[in-house]
Amino acid sequence: MKGVERGFYFMEYKGFRLEVGEVSVLTLDQPRVNTFSTPVIEDFIGALEMLKTKNEVKVLVITGEGKTFLAGADIKELSGFGPEDAKRFAELIHSSLELVEAFPKPVIAAVNGFALGGGCELVLACDIVIASEAAVFGQPEINIGIIPGAGGTQRLPPRIGRMRAKELIFTGRMVPANEALAMGLINKVVPGEKL
Repeated sequence: MKGVERGFYFMEYKGFRLEVGEVSVLTLDQPRVNTFSTPVIEDFIGALEMLKTKNEVKVLVITGEGKTFLAGADIKELSGFGPEDAKRFAELIHSSLELVEAFPKPVIAAVNGFALGGGCELVLACDIVIASEAAVFGQPEINIGIIPGAGGTQRLPPRIGRMRAKELIFTGRMVPANEALAMGLINKVVPGEKL
């Protein structure tokens, strides 16, 4: 616990910080680009498990600092994985997004920039998605020879339709916020300063 103020308290984790209160805010805040590495996902799961036991929490907002909301998995870390590491990572990322999807209070994604791969899949697990005009969404995994591995193949088709989902998954095409809104991927687009 870093500090207590107006009934809120602040906690620091690997790769993000958390403001706990009625409106709890989880902010991904890595120095260069927000990614999910094993330590970040482990802390993310721990934070969600803790938050869901707090009666004072009425809503959770997930956002990011910098130019990325979440760029997905830490590709550098993934490149060094053997089969067991890869299996454990897949289990962790699935567990984390299932926790978001099943969270007992509403979860709002406030998307400030790139939401790619696991970042787009995190968006899909949230209840409401508000994006800045600068936000970009996509499943670019095909560009490195893999498919979406954190539930995108299951959550994307019901959200935007099978044909559009196949297009984004098969081509890796990224879509700006206004197009994401038009296809039903997100709920609302706002100017960056109002996000």
